Amino acid sequence: TPWRVLTTKGGSFARELLQAYGLEPEAVDGHEQGSKPEVLLDLSRRQDRELWFIEDRRPTLETVRRTAGLEAVRCFLVSWGYLAPGDQHDLPEGIALLEPDQFDQPLAHWP
Repeated sequence: TPWRVLTTKGGSFARELLQAYGLEPEAVDGHEQGSKPEVLLDLSRRQDRELWFIEDRRPTLETVRRTAGLEAVRCFLVSWGYLAPGDQHDLPEGIALLEPDQFDQPLAHWP
């Protein structure tokens, strides 16, 4: 499955970090490409495949869910990220909580 990284870090820094761990995404979109919703909008216009967005900050996912044009993006909040107390509870429609044991499973088994 092709995958890419959207990060608020610089793209070159993120690529170096990923390479150090032997990870090779099809692309890395750093802060230079715009906000995460902007990058997702661009991707949704250019690609003819479903987008899945895995994020460690609930506010970012809520922004994506409110962004016109991103309604079809499947959003996942990872349970091991930058979570405030209560972030895992009462998630809005369209955001699923992803646990580490689920992340390790085939995509067909994800929530």
